[in-house]
Amino acid sequence: HRILYIHHGNVIGGAPKSLKNMINGINRSESFEVIIGCVFDSMISYFNEKYNKNLTVIKYPETNLISGRLFLAWGGGRIIYKLKTTLKELLKSRKIIKTERIFIKKINPEIVHLNSAILWCSAIAAKLEAKKIVWHIREASLLGKCNLIRFIYITFINHIADKIICIGPGEYKTVRGN
Repeated sequence: HRILYIHHGNVIGGAPKSLKNMINGINRSESFEVIIGCVFDSMISYFNEKYNKNLTVIKYPETNLISGRLFLAWGGGRIIYKLKTTLKELLKSRKIIKTERIFIKKINPEIVHLNSAILWCSAIAAKLEAKKIVWHIREASLLGKCNLIRFIYITFINHIADKIICIGPGEYKTVRGN
């Protein structure tokens, strides 16, 4: 089985450490080939350890990150601060999704694991390539009050993902509605 993990971060912290631990557990099995696609080059050396024989770490194409944060109201949803960048990202989203589709098609994983709730373009690209999507939700508990954009985005996540992994009860309550 081939799994493509898409990691969007550029600093060592909780999400990359959690992903590394999960991959180390999976790599004990001979039946899995694991590929980590890092959006930022700075993370490639962090994940690329020689003792992981079934692991390949590569550069992942550019993806929209600011707009995903805005959709989740991450950072209090400071729309004015992020609006210009978000609009630029949204205008580029078709091209970005196309580039990601080409990348995913070339790698040809059975499963695409999104390591963040903000990776909406990657989710669309994976779904268009008919790949199973496992979406790891880490940021949802950072949300404040419910708003329409967040509600639509969470509905999108629930619709497009084949499986959702919530990091804690706050994320589960936000994303799964319980």
